[in-house]
Amino acid sequence: MQKIGAILVSLNQGAEWNINFYINIEMRPRCFDVNPKTGDIFLGVDTGPIGIGNQNNLFRSSDGGLTWSARPRVGPGTLTPPSTEHPQRTQYPSIRALAHRFEGELFAGTSEGVFRSTDNWETWEDVSEGLGKRDVRAIVVTEDGTMVAGTANAGFFRSTYLVAVELSTFALD
Repeated sequence: MQKIGAILVSLNQGAEWNINFYINIEMRPRCFDVNPKTGDIFLGVDTGPIGIGNQNNLFRSSDGGLTWSARPRVGPGTLTPPSTEHPQRTQYPSIRALAHRFEGELFAGTSEGVFRSTDNWETWEDVSEGLGKRDVRAIVVTEDGTMVAGTANAGFFRSTYLVAVELSTFALD
């Protein structure tokens, strides 16, 4: 495994930092978020250009980053054409941003819109209505359920909750 970086942890408010997990070249991390209820750490990764990279796009650590497990893939898979270098396979969107809502929801901003999980990150639903398949680079979810998504080259979009588990459509702000 070729190491390209590491996750560093400080247990004394930043006075000292220690490496507790090396990142291999296939992972290409983009973002992370911590579940406010459980303390689990989520790592979103870039799946890479078609034909290379990691097919898993979300990883979770329940032990402070010492070990990581792949979670169910976020977003729809797209079948890639076979080439002389790579067989045909399913390509998943790259995760660019993660945000938890205290109620347990996890939102993933991806290269193909925003997805949400409400069942311990086992299944994902596309909540990009009004946003489309834009490349979402940042997500903020407020306490009252408002979500702001920053996109590559398309500005900021805002969505508000209609009820606790249902998002309204996005609108350009």
